Amino acid sequence: SFVCNGPNLEGLFELSRICRMPLQTASRASIGKALSSLQFYHASKMDLLVPWKPVIAEKFKDRWTLMVADRGGFIFEPRVGLFEGVGELDYSCLVKDSTVMTRNGEKSIAEVKEDNEVFTPFGWQRVSKVHEYRINEKVIRLTLSDGKRITCTTHHKFPVLVRDVFEEKVADEIRKGNRFIITDPPPAFQNDDLACLFGAFTAEGGRLRRDQEYFDKSRKKTRVSHQYRIEFSINKHEIDFRNFITKTLSKIYPSVHVYIKTKLGSDGITLVVAQRAVVMDFLSRYESFIASEHHNQGEQASFVRGFFEGDGGINKKRNTVQCDQSSKNHFKLDIVCKCLRELNIGYRVGRYINKHGFSSIPADFLELSGLEAVVRYYTQVGFISQDKQESLRQAILSRIRKAKNYPSPRLGLYAKARKNNALSFIHEVRVIEKEILDYDGHVYDLTLEWSEFPYYFANGILTHNSLYPNIMLKKNLSAETVRCPCCPSSINRIPELDWNVCQRRKGIVPKAIEIIVGKRLRYKELKRSAKSDKDRERYDARQSALKYLGVTSFGYLGYNNAKFGRIDAHIGVCAWDRKVLLDATRIAERSGFKLIHGIVDSLWLKRQGAEEEDYKRLRREIEEETGFEISFEGIYKWVVFLPSKVEPGIPVLNRYFGAYRTGELKVRGIEARRHDTPVLFTKCQMEILELLARADSIAGARELIPECLGVLEKYARAISNREVPPEFMIFTRNLSKKPGEYLNRTIQSSVADQLSEEGIELHAGESVRYLITDYYSGSPRRRAAPESLVDDGTPYDVRRYLELLAEACSTVLEPFDGRCSPERLVGRLQDTQLSSSPTEVM
Repeated sequence: SFVCNGPNLEGLFELSRICRMPLQTASRASIGKALSSLQFYHASKMDLLVPWKPVIAEKFKDRWTLMVADRGGFIFEPRVGLFEGVGELDYSCLVKDSTVMTRNGEKSIAEVKEDNEVFTPFGWQRVSKVHEYRINEKVIRLTLSDGKRITCTTHHKFPVLVRDVFEEKVADEIRKGNRFIITDPPPAFQNDDLACLFGAFTAEGGRLRRDQEYFDKSRKKTRVSHQYRIEFSINKHEIDFRNFITKTLSKIYPSVHVYIKTKLGSDGITLVVAQRAVVMDFLSRYESFIASEHHNQGEQASFVRGFFEGDGGINKKRNTVQCDQSSKNHFKLDIVCKCLRELNIGYRVGRYINKHGFSSIPADFLELSGLEAVVRYYTQVGFISQDKQESLRQAILSRIRKAKNYPSPRLGLYAKARKNNALSFIHEVRVIEKEILDYDGHVYDLTLEWSEFPYYFANGILTHNSLYPNIMLKKNLSAETVRCPCCPSSINRIPELDWNVCQRRKGIVPKAIEIIVGKRLRYKELKRSAKSDKDRERYDARQSALKYLGVTSFGYLGYNNAKFGRIDAHIGVCAWDRKVLLDATRIAERSGFKLIHGIVDSLWLKRQGAEEEDYKRLRREIEEETGFEISFEGIYKWVVFLPSKVEPGIPVLNRYFGAYRTGELKVRGIEARRHDTPVLFTKCQMEILELLARADSIAGARELIPECLGVLEKYARAISNREVPPEFMIFTRNLSKKPGEYLNRTIQSSVADQLSEEGIELHAGESVRYLITDYYSGSPRRRAAPESLVDDGTPYDVRRYLELLAEACSTVLEPFDGRCSPERLVGRLQDTQLSSSPTEVM
């Protein structure tokens, strides 16, 4: 795996040497096995017996202690825009990702508060604890076949589908082709109090008008009304429901008077309004609402909420949402069923005989019984009262618990739902790209209230969180040192938990890590000072192999089958993480710095007028107070943090570019860094960036825009004149399905079909390379040609390539000049005479 995944043979040699394993064994060993081998070596040097199986039991921990046992983190989202004088600090440790869906809309992870509700496959789940700290380390960015991305620490956990069985894997173990769980969350609807009140009135309401006949139950005869009245019959214990009705009526009719009628010997009460004007207006609005065929989904969801609040409840035996109505009121269920269909919430209706003494009364029932129906109702509709809402939550939790014995306990219910196609808004997609990035900044993690299902969606991807370790070395955190019996009064204590750490001996895990950290730092120094590219690549491969061992050691510390693993030590690393990172953040803010962005190894800070010495002073303060080294990378002349292409208001974690004062460029996440971008686009974009890097300020960069547009026109002219060889125009895309399984005729599916006809067998996760030949053709086969079928005479689609070139150039030009949008650049190229003398660009 090391040979094929970055470090290559040099990394394999280093792994074999440092872990004392034969080369053949190392080439087939997992990271865990390599770490165990290194730990065995140090145990034997210390004359320690290695147990056949792990024998150090986990000590008792109360609920609070378990809650603070953090397992992951997220990065502070960038502030989208163009900045000058931003300094970058490089810490050493951890990592994060970006946005989560909450009941109040999508939020940055940094904005999530305790008691907020975040979206999971089973609806909303409350956040019981928000963990915030500061890091600087390598992170992993995973790109999925549907375009979603997530950036996380190397030990951030994901549920991954492997041979139709779910497994938890850390990011470092994720490979291309692995299947992730993703979502397009059910839409959130705007609450409409009046529609909700109409739903409640349909379920529990009654009406009287002057001269209208009605049956007087007390006198058991038909009478003629002499008044106007609307009423809601509810239980006296339904306080939330009663308050909603009275507050909504008061909001709509400020002069309304609601009085309460009670019944002796009964828990029932009736809320009554008898003001003619109010009654007539309310009934007029209600009848218009019921008669209308044009309601938005917010009104429909609100109507259903009010109806089920009045007449519905939770069937605790079946864990479903249910309501009953007399068969003569079947029309009410017809109205509700129509709304449920519009909301895409499944249901079933039926009839049963309700026996009262000697009489039998037919009754109709409406039940939301399927898992998706219950989850959609909980997510999109819900109840008014807190009691019923909590009962609904417990019904879903009960379903999760009942599926615990299904393969993969934590994901048992989801696995069962997947087998039965029970959650249509949840999908599986493959990982198509894995990148290792640098990061420095705030990190966040959420502890959810349901320990049975600790997963939530970040960037639309189902994820779990874990955290990292460099602290193990400095704080002596190992299975046998945390909460050791020999040093109960140790001054080395784990923050927040106040657990003691052994002072008498150094742990096996820190001893093993010490050589990894020391040698990796040495190789990084050799890489920086290397005079040849060959030496630089050699040292980079070696430090990369050691990095795999270093970042895995944290997760392995909490692995229950690790010989020297123990969850208490794992928890201790997390606790130290929180302290170190939070302290570093507070130190920076105390010194007047504002956090602009933070990712794994990098922290972008800004303070008006701050110079290099100010940043170095801050670095020294952080090192002195936290005890962990941090480096100053430099000050940017300008730096751009780009927004999402799909949602311009949403920042993207690792999509930025900037120029240090030294003139060096730092580029992440744009076309020039992507492996699927044609060589021509990369070359054009980098040429523009190198031009902009000459500017000492944002204003200076804007003055260079005309020259940059000249670069665009130069490359556009080469495309227009068909001077660019086809090999420099090739796109690379990964297949999310096997050929023949695509429903939509995308370019890559068309290319895959052509390759299949040529006898080439392709599978999901594999990549295809192609040239765009006629993008706007009605025939899918004419839109692109596979690279293997392309020769010098194959024509490419000039119009489409000019559009894509303009889009790539717009990425780096539009932040400086809003007039450089893709559409305007395409218009500029159309207005420019591109056919002229040959232009050499490649």
